[in-house]
Amino acid sequence: MTRNDFETVVEALEGLFHPASVALVGVPQGMKAGKMFLLALEDMGFKGAIHLVHPTAREIDGRPCHSAVSAIPGPVDLAIVLVPARDLLSVARECAAKGMKGA
Repeated sequence: MTRNDFETVVEALEGLFHPASVALVGVPQGMKAGKMFLLALEDMGFKGAIHLVHPTAREIDGRPCHSAVSAIPGPVDLAIVLVPARDLLSVARECAAKGMKGA
């Protein structure tokens, strides 16, 4: 591996380890296990944008929700995917189409 190859890999991982924005795809309404990701981001003082994605909710805990990954305006670096296994492939495709660096 050359130095340029290494730098390319590190640059590609930057969005995964230091995201400027995060989408929580399938974040639950109410206090369920998946809500812990939202609480953890808030608790650690994450400074980037947090986008909630839920197919039917318009808002969760006072935060607006998007109906799909494709409905999020602007770029998103990282998705935390909290959907049933049967929906995972379609969500992964949406994340790839959005240009996310990791999910």
